[in-house]
Amino acid sequence: MTTVAEPIAASRRRLELAPLGGVVAVLSLAAVTTPGLFVLAGQVPPFVATFATFVFVQGGLTAWTRGAPSGDIPQALGPLGSGRVAGLPTPVWIFAVQAMVAGVVLSRTTLGRRAAAIFVTGTRR
Repeated sequence: MTTVAEPIAASRRRLELAPLGGVVAVLSLAAVTTPGLFVLAGQVPPFVATFATFVFVQGGLTAWTRGAPSGDIPQALGPLGSGRVAGLPTPVWIFAVQAMVAGVVLSRTTLGRRAAAIFVTGTRR
């Protein structure tokens, strides 16, 4: 009897999740197309439209969860956010290393100089 009941229970679970999948698909489609509509119809710069959509989605997630964190951070990653090295928070050191690497790449490589030129002038010539 259990061999017949298990597939039926599994199919019922799939049917219960089907409406949720549809809702997720519709919300995903809306989140993807909204910035494009702002850019095309509203003449909003692409970065601003994308960032506004991001803020709206994050606000929805925060409202949905009431600001409660979800998920579990592994113990090994704890010191990266809350640790200290030589009296300074670890994130400050991480930023300093990333800034130095970016500075070297932007100032000493052809790709970096071209990227910096595009950023400063706004053109690709």
